[in-house]
Amino acid sequence: STDSSSWVGPFNFITNPYCTSNLNYSNCNTEIDTVKFGALNYYDQNEPCPANSYHTMFSNPSDLAKLSTFELRVRIKSTSYASTGIWIDWNGDGDFTDTDEWIGTGVRTYGSLFSTNITIPITAKSGKTLMRVRTRNGTMYNSYSCNNLGNGETMDFLLDIKEPNGCVPPFELGANFNSFTSSNISWGNYSNAPLFEIEYDTTGYTFGTGTTLYSTDSTELISGLAQNGYYDYYVRAICDTADT
Repeated sequence: STDSSSWVGPFNFITNPYCTSNLNYSNCNTEIDTVKFGALNYYDQNEPCPANSYHTMFSNPSDLAKLSTFELRVRIKSTSYASTGIWIDWNGDGDFTDTDEWIGTGVRTYGSLFSTNITIPITAKSGKTLMRVRTRNGTMYNSYSCNNLGNGETMDFLLDIKEPNGCVPPFELGANFNSFTSSNISWGNYSNAPLFEIEYDTTGYTFGTGTTLYSTDSTELISGLAQNGYYDYYVRAICDTADT
């Protein structure tokens, strides 16, 4: 016999889950001039309007750490009224249809600049994903990430979502019933912190005056509570145990 596990699978995957079939047409007329986002710095260098309207920019993906804020700037070149649309596939599911993936639309003026600050969501999927930038003559809507617009230009840029920098505060605090006089509290740990400090007391208490606990996990059992009692708790990550 051999020391091998049983096979696991099949796991289905696709090389290009993104919609691209409707994005190529010859009527460019509204070009993407510049795109800046983190380390991404695209400039078309005054090239003529391309024969095909869809392009990918997958070399040198921009590294974006979760919870960090970056300015996104998109400028277009147009001889008429035009608009810009931007989408980012935060959850990496191969589409731009989730409600938080529509970043917005630019002002419809000649040579218009779209500028906004974007904080990378803590819930974004780590790894590579796409940002789609589109232009057209007319108004851009959040449902137009895959439509055949008949004119304008579409570019897909590769982004690389990284884990947060520094010691990130816990998130998604919760509490579950354990008994009439105890409760399990929990939180998310994106810093892989080795230790957490917890303070709790009855609802409305003054922070700094409660009971303090330490936990090496992202959950803790609090016992000795009043039956039918209402409580508040706070928690912080301690990424360096020398800080205790």
